[in-house]
Amino acid sequence: MDRQASPRKLALLGVDSDALWLVRQWHRQQRWQVVAVATEQPQILDDALAGAEQVAPEMWYEGVDADAVLVSSNLSATQLAVLKQLVSLGKTLLIIHPAMESLTAYELPMHASDTPWRVLVWYPQRRLGWEERSQEWSRHLGEIQRVRWTATVASADKEAVVTDLARAAHWCLPWTGGCRAVQAIDPVGTPETVHWDRLTVTVTSPREVALQWEVRTDADQQHAITHVLLEGTKSELELQFDEELRQWSVIRGRVEDVPQADDPAEAAQCVAERLARCAAGNDGGDDWLAACQTMEVPDVIEYSVRRRRMVDLVQEAPTEETSFKGVMAAGSCALLLLVLAIFAIGALWESVHRTRPRPGDRVAKQSDESESESPSRVRWWRFWPAFPLLAYLLLQLLILVARRTRGNAASSVNGDAEPAHQRQVE
Repeated sequence: MDRQASPRKLALLGVDSDALWLVRQWHRQQRWQVVAVATEQPQILDDALAGAEQVAPEMWYEGVDADAVLVSSNLSATQLAVLKQLVSLGKTLLIIHPAMESLTAYELPMHASDTPWRVLVWYPQRRLGWEERSQEWSRHLGEIQRVRWTATVASADKEAVVTDLARAAHWCLPWTGGCRAVQAIDPVGTPETVHWDRLTVTVTSPREVALQWEVRTDADQQHAITHVLLEGTKSELELQFDEELRQWSVIRGRVEDVPQADDPAEAAQCVAERLARCAAGNDGGDDWLAACQTMEVPDVIEYSVRRRRMVDLVQEAPTEETSFKGVMAAGSCALLLLVLAIFAIGALWESVHRTRPRPGDRVAKQSDESESESPSRVRWWRFWPAFPLLAYLLLQLLILVARRTRGNAASSVNGDAEPAHQRQVE
């Protein structure tokens, strides 16, 4: 493949080992040049970052002069605020998966407003070339029915489990088509405690393809090893990923155009080329809703273990309009309870404090005084139980501020591509 005449400009929001590995590969290939780094860490000395301006994340609130931004994982609160600002500016993003919690991920498209933004998701196990040839895999393996993902690590803490599970769910997207529900089983766990090193997780999908994920601990294992078994109706394919080498190798089975051991440098080159197409506006990027679902999978593990049942995932991207309707629905329930309480208290107050004539008393004088009152002095305060309802109805006009057209919402989720969930609604 031909190299670009001059490297494009890349900015880094945060720095981790995966981000450093990727920019080092691009530095050797002269694909992308790092011009700015926003990190809370001390000065980072690396050849791939030579010449890059290293500043605090707060300096990027007004944007950054770069063609794309590489977003590392485990962002701080300040870096997340900067990320939302970059989304509102329409910057092309390459996000190392998973970089944030699912709730924050679902919120990002709301900051895009009417500005199209494109996002790519990357992690060491991902191979863009394999995803493009997923149909050929199905021709050799048949219809994929189950994917078994086994991670062998020296120590399985919560952070390692969450990261590997989210990446496993995203890696299977070409065959699963998404995530529908999650069931986590901890054989020795309790509702209060989750043993992350003994979890077994099953993720179901709209295509009825199940992902069965588990983690194993081996104290002698110096670096993580991942085994993946794709079970098809015709045959099976077993793969192994070495985290230290960042390399996939075929253990059993055969698929055309898949070598016995792939080249990590070539995989990094494919990412650089697709990111360049996104920055140029020639590629719509990844399906962000599907990526959000894979980040939601680890978030529901503790709930599934505690409830001992399968948990459904979000199937529709939240928007400002849907969030507004949810708030109004909750507010209306609270308001109805408040009005009922007002009626009860009002009735009790009038029964206690209102003066009533005793039997035999003359009320003619009181009637004369009431008839002499001016017609303009209408006792509007007696309609006070309806005032909260009137205020609530007026608040409904705020929907005009929150409502967004379907076309703009589609462009802000995935560039010019229309999200799958909106196509289904239409």
